[in-house]
Amino acid sequence: MNPRCLITGFALASVAACGPGKDARPDTPAGAHPATSASRAAVPGVKKETVTVAVAASLFPPIHEVAESLFSQQKLITQIEAGPSMEMAQRATLPERTPDVVILADDEVFERVLVPRYAQWHARFARNRLVVAFTPKSRFASEIKVGNWYEVLRRPGVRVGRADPKVAPAGYNAILMLQLAERFYHQKGLANDIIRNAGASGVTQNAASLAALLVAGEVDYIIEYESVARSNNLGWVALPPQVNLGNPDMRREYGQVSMKLVRAPGDTAVIRGAPITYGLTIPAHVAHNANAEAFLAYLLSDKGKFIMRRYNVDVMDSPLFIGNRR
Repeated sequence: MNPRCLITGFALASVAACGPGKDARPDTPAGAHPATSASRAAVPGVKKETVTVAVAASLFPPIHEVAESLFSQQKLITQIEAGPSMEMAQRATLPERTPDVVILADDEVFERVLVPRYAQWHARFARNRLVVAFTPKSRFASEIKVGNWYEVLRRPGVRVGRADPKVAPAGYNAILMLQLAERFYHQKGLANDIIRNAGASGVTQNAASLAALLVAGEVDYIIEYESVARSNNLGWVALPPQVNLGNPDMRREYGQVSMKLVRAPGDTAVIRGAPITYGLTIPAHVAHNANAEAFLAYLLSDKGKFIMRRYNVDVMDSPLFIGNRR
């Protein structure tokens, strides 16, 4: 295993032992690399020159490259664990598994899960938006366009993929986006019709594995982050800002739709529509705080932002810090 970057518990169907290397490209389809057998139990004890990072699966490729670049500059080893944002947030509530850095696909998860007990602050650092992605093999691929995408996804027999809303922000944002589309296009029942076309077989744990499902031809279309669609060289339909959850100035309009999310008996949350914003934090009482600060400083530096933008992540020029960052 490459000592510069240790990967544990990665939730995609398969990944490279250390992500895209110098011969890989950012547009490599998610899940296209050989599987790794690494697990937390198999990784040697974390050393003082190590930083552990729990990251949303859709952000794994750019975060991995940031980690590789950081090692080349500062010899800091990054141990990465990637998966659905809700699961990655839960890592910070477990004393034996608390990561040094948590990076999620929805900044609001910090408030719902970690603040104030497990994290004192968090920062919004990037934005995204939803698109409808497809391949040339998708049914009606030659017909779909901005003006009719919702009609195509509504057709009988069209298979639509989406992420699981219980664990992935891409999942509940897809439902909220469809509710907005129903209002915007004045199409009663649109959201339920398209969700029905997903079915159980079209639901995956995270946005990154959705791309693999589409490339494999298991579904015709997926409701996906634009950055993931771009990086995987997928065809995609841009949605209007009133629908795509990508305009930071439309928070009030997005907030007009909501959904009740039941993760488990007694664990229910109401999720309101909001602009898609990625967030990060250093949890309270981490083992390697100085290393965590070094990792974030590099991620938010010009070099780190350059790498993230190469993977089509819409990084903000300056992060917005919320809470008490001492």
